[in-house]
Amino acid sequence: MAKPRAVGSDIVTLISDEAVYGTARDGAGGGVYTRPYLKSIGLGGSQPLEADQLINTGNPDDTDPSLGAFDVSGPIAAPLDARGAGFWLTMALGAEAAPTDHEDGTYTHTWASGKDLKSYTVQTGHPKLTTPKWRTALGAKANGFSLPLQRNGRAVMTLPMIAQSEVKDVAGARDAAPLAFDFRPFDNATGGVKIGGNALANVLGGTFDFSNGLDAAATIRSDMFIDGVDETQRVLTGSLNLRLGTDHTIDDLIDTTTPAAIEYSLALRSAATWKLTFSMPRVFFELAKKPVEGPGGIQATVNFRAAYDAETPAPMLSVTLFNDVAAY
Repeated sequence: MAKPRAVGSDIVTLISDEAVYGTARDGAGGGVYTRPYLKSIGLGGSQPLEADQLINTGNPDDTDPSLGAFDVSGPIAAPLDARGAGFWLTMALGAEAAPTDHEDGTYTHTWASGKDLKSYTVQTGHPKLTTPKWRTALGAKANGFSLPLQRNGRAVMTLPMIAQSEVKDVAGARDAAPLAFDFRPFDNATGGVKIGGNALANVLGGTFDFSNGLDAAATIRSDMFIDGVDETQRVLTGSLNLRLGTDHTIDDLIDTTTPAAIEYSLALRSAATWKLTFSMPRVFFELAKKPVEGPGGIQATVNFRAAYDAETPAPMLSVTLFNDVAAY
């Protein structure tokens, strides 16, 4: 039944990589676009109206506004699941290395920071409206991702996106039979943090924030679109919220200004070998205050910053995923 008002539970979002930047693939034959599970999507176009403050007009009222710069950006928040995670990691980090086939129907996938990124077409529609509405962002790239560390809920990755343009679609969905991953989500409760290969005690929570340093080429064009988006220096920062106790691992690293390897992993409760692991070989920690704010437990938020390991050598960030998907 058609609806007069749009609701989030009815949306359809279809995503595909692009062979040519800013050009959507033809999904008429089906199986070209992917319909991933989402928590939210804010990617879309905006264009402000700017004041044109004229004087000596003979009228105290404002004059017509001018158009500001056209912008297509916004976040996509997606649950991390054992199969679909690879789709988002490819978007945020670039193509995976050749997967390892264990010849039993399972595979190990690996991504690393520093790779060139693909661009994507992202179509979002409201097909159940009386008059369906569809819009498509073209030339979209992920400016990294953020990942909160916590004890409850599903694991969620948020990708800030920057696109070249947005168009209004009149023909409906770009793919009538999109691909989809069978959903096997990771729970935050299964997460664990290791430093130097050993489990870190007293971790209450934290954040990982990875950036591709995207730089939009905002040239002057008659269509008001940007020329493109370029990757620059990759940066990975974050924080750990720690309960003050007898463990002195972080304190020793701060005192000696020594880097350490950090690993954060998530596993399926129903299949412990199906695991997603974020590895950073060279991480530095900041000295943090440890305020006492009452009679309860004392905690501190320790910020960290990762770096490329030139000695090994090893990328600043590597991600491995074990599942039954052959390739991404």
